[in-house]
Amino acid sequence: MRKSGEVKNVLPEQTSVKPEEESNILSTNYSCEIIYENATEEQQKDKNIPSDSKLVRYQTDNKIHVDVCRSNKQVNIFDYYYDKYGPKSILKISFAYGTIRPNLWGYTPPEKKKRK
Repeated sequence: MRKSGEVKNVLPEQTSVKPEEESNILSTNYSCEIIYENATEEQQKDKNIPSDSKLVRYQTDNKIHVDVCRSNKQVNIFDYYYDKYGPKSILKISFAYGTIRPNLWGYTPPEKKKRK
């Protein structure tokens, strides 16, 4: 029981993600779809990706990485990278250069049957 005047620590302690726990952090749990991981300059400027995709710049081990991913909400992308790489690792989240409508991305038209 707390004494009156005693202050309880309400902030949780920040802990880094352990390698055993990292396997539990999947992009599908956050409804994120990673299109390119560690994207090159050409992949970052690819126009054949959905228009709702985002460029995520993050830092791990003093190296800057860029991923191209998409999700319904930008907060899902933030939560995924925050949980996977820890606080202060996300540098920037911005729109990618995609021009394909999101509902048509990955769509393949059915094959037409040959007429006799």
